[in-house]
Amino acid sequence: EEESGEPGFGLDVEFSDLEWEKSYLLAQEREMLGLYVSDHPLFGLEHVLSDKADSSISQLMSGDYGDGAIVTVGGIISGLQRKMTKQG
Repeated sequence: EEESGEPGFGLDVEFSDLEWEKSYLLAQEREMLGLYVSDHPLFGLEHVLSDKADSSISQLMSGDYGDGAIVTVGGIISGLQRKMTKQG
């Protein structure tokens, strides 16, 4: 058998031109790598968040607001943990 000089052990492999949905791709990146690589789920929605939220996390951390201040922030909930307290 002749060698083709190309990797793949002489097998012809065809790849589909289909692309995954953005949400599926991002979910797989997050699950496998623990972070988003190709994009971020909120990319392009910054104007929506800024219209609804009156503070960013960095503003909260910098002390721009006093104790007890009521603020609205926006983001993604990426996990949930349920914890039982002594009161149930």
